Amino acid sequence: MNRMVVIFLLMPVTWTQRGAAAEKHNPLHQRLRRRLNQQFKRFQQMTFTHLQSIAEKHNISNNTDSRFQVLSLEFKRISRELRAFKAMTEHSLNSLKSWTKSYEFCDWRSSVS
Repeated sequence: MNRMVVIFLLMPVTWTQRGAAAEKHNPLHQRLRRRLNQQFKRFQQMTFTHLQSIAEKHNISNNTDSRFQVLSLEFKRISRELRAFKAMTEHSLNSLKSWTKSYEFCDWRSSVS
């Protein structure tokens, strides 16, 4: 931050001076400009890396959401199949109970006669 302030304070001085006085500060100005460019490139790289990590996290989040949707649909399908199986089993048990009662009645009737 202090370097930025120094650069901005020196820039108006070098721009207003003309001739030999401006050339005298030229190496300092070049060094400051180089340092500023280096810092800017570092900032660019850090920002780019940070944005990449955000994008990766976003992609992971999207993958998680889509995977959750697939699992949710699979759960619903299995639930429907289990309900159908339960209904079929209950129907079979009721038929078996009915058959057993009629068999017992026929067996009881034949033993009474």
